[in-house]
Amino acid sequence: AGVRFDLTEISRRLGALERDQHPLAFVGMYRGQFQFMGRLQRTPTLLDSPNDVRLWAMHHPDGIVIDEVDQARDCATPPSILCQPHRGHYLVLREAAQLASFDDPPAPP
Repeated sequence: AGVRFDLTEISRRLGALERDQHPLAFVGMYRGQFQFMGRLQRTPTLLDSPNDVRLWAMHHPDGIVIDEVDQARDCATPPSILCQPHRGHYLVLREAAQLASFDDPPAPP
């Protein structure tokens, strides 16, 4: 159960990505949870909607988007570079290039 609250791995990964000059964006409400452990120099850009994500991704093709999804299977499409359980959700990191042209799948019947 401890892994659901441990942000060490994802924070360190984000720090390494930022040091490699990848811009970071977070979907939803960011509470600074990656700043200290990831040694982030900047707060990720905050995105509110799927349209915001697509626009940001188109302008930052080398960027990384951090999002929360409800189920592990939601990490697969579009492909993620990291998917980790966190509280009642999963935190997922995706390359912006994967999101710039991604269309949401149709809703199930």
